[in-house]
Amino acid sequence: SDAAQEVLTKMRTVNRKPQGAEAYRNLILCGLRLEDTGAHQAVGLLEHWTGKSVDSEGTWREKLEAWQLWFRHAYPDAPQASPPEETAHNTWSYHDLVGFLDSPDGRSGSAERGRYVYEKAQCAKCHRYGDVGETVGPDLTQVAQRFRRQELLESILFPSHVISDQYASKSLALQDGRVLTGMVGAGSPGQVVVLQSNGEKVQVAEEQIEEVQPSAKSVMPEGLLNELTLPDIADLFAFLTTRGPARLSQQPVSR
Repeated sequence: SDAAQEVLTKMRTVNRKPQGAEAYRNLILCGLRLEDTGAHQAVGLLEHWTGKSVDSEGTWREKLEAWQLWFRHAYPDAPQASPPEETAHNTWSYHDLVGFLDSPDGRSGSAERGRYVYEKAQCAKCHRYGDVGETVGPDLTQVAQRFRRQELLESILFPSHVISDQYASKSLALQDGRVLTGMVGAGSPGQVVVLQSNGEKVQVAEEQIEEVQPSAKSVMPEGLLNELTLPDIADLFAFLTTRGPARLSQQPVSR
């Protein structure tokens, strides 16, 4: 939080502001996460970027709620600037798993066993880690150098909370009445390929597409950890947070 406060304060000395919704959304979410240890700095940067104050008298929470309302009106088509919410789709709650992953048991997982959990949880259908998995989604080989365990957990439990523009999904309405949702890429001439949340690829003729709309839902499905035990999850995070591709044996390691 000290580093975040310093960064937020320093950015107010820069006479530039971002374009588009993403930076404003991230800043509001940052303030909500920091609470008393940085929310006021986040509000100050929002005021600096926009040149306005939406609630000058309230507490930091009331100010950020006012900024959330401003964001909703300013960017009605963007994902809202609200923290992710627990859903019935997830067997494990974020709070419980954060506590577990910070415990001795949560940090004693095996990267070798985690390789097989990575495939069991179907991560390998879309994501490559070292020599494991496909490349249709973000490469996770260096993910431990970019994100903390808590951030990685959040992206798994709440895949639609933050979606990179590069991997945003779309909904395609077809002439035969079907609606396909997923990541859309080029196929053979006159065709597009839609990668769906179940990992299946569907090739569609461009002439069959009636309408294309952006989707606020990630192609990455919810509930990927539902079939895993806590020891499985410890192994998976040991695998994902190994610095660089783990040099792993080709045979499962028994627990």
